[in-house]
Amino acid sequence: MITSPEENEDIDVLDLNNPENQASYKRGVTFAQRLKKGEITDEEFARIFTLAVREGKLIDSLTGLYNKEGLKDELERAMLVSKKYNIPLTLLYLDGDEFKKINDQLGHPTGDKIIQAIGAGLKRVLKGSDIKSRLNSEHENELHTQSEVARDGGDEFVVVLLGANTTQTPAIIKRLDNSIAQEININVPEYKKEFHKDISITTGFCQYHPDIDPDYLHLIARADAEMHSKKMVKGSTR
Repeated sequence: MITSPEENEDIDVLDLNNPENQASYKRGVTFAQRLKKGEITDEEFARIFTLAVREGKLIDSLTGLYNKEGLKDELERAMLVSKKYNIPLTLLYLDGDEFKKINDQLGHPTGDKIIQAIGAGLKRVLKGSDIKSRLNSEHENELHTQSEVARDGGDEFVVVLLGANTTQTPAIIKRLDNSIAQEININVPEYKKEFHKDISITTGFCQYHPDIDPDYLHLIARADAEMHSKKMVKGSTR
């Protein structure tokens, strides 16, 4: 049974300034027009509705990235492909430094804006849809890979790079850091005004090895552990 929102119920509204949301809105309008004209069969409606519900369960509402459940699906799929075809798979685990301090001094709404900007910065480098994308490259040879980005909760993000090995990873991380800093400087200028520096992100990474990673959680845990080790060296707190 499908119900409408209650009169006073808070619902998320699309930001139509976002090009991705504009495309979704146009598809929705087209669907509504076809539905009104009776051009949508019951079978087609059921299929589209089922896909929309599933997609909603896999997407983080704040950033539009995959959530933990979506990450599980994509990472397990990438691990199967990596193992079957002997393709390198590298996992990045990113965490914002001193995020509690950011929330305390700028407030949680600004913290949410920064999380959104981090997600946008990651997507700007890792262009593409679904699991297929190409790392954007202006002054060097293009690196062809399959990638996906997910939010693991809070200010933690995971990037899955299928086709990239750990020797390529430092350059990728640098590009991600620059993209994130640019997004925050443009869209959350109050951060730099308050702290007088670009935001600091700590990234741990590891390469998937079928013989030591029995499942996706073990792979994530290894990247997470390396991220925490780097934080300790930097003297950063969560």
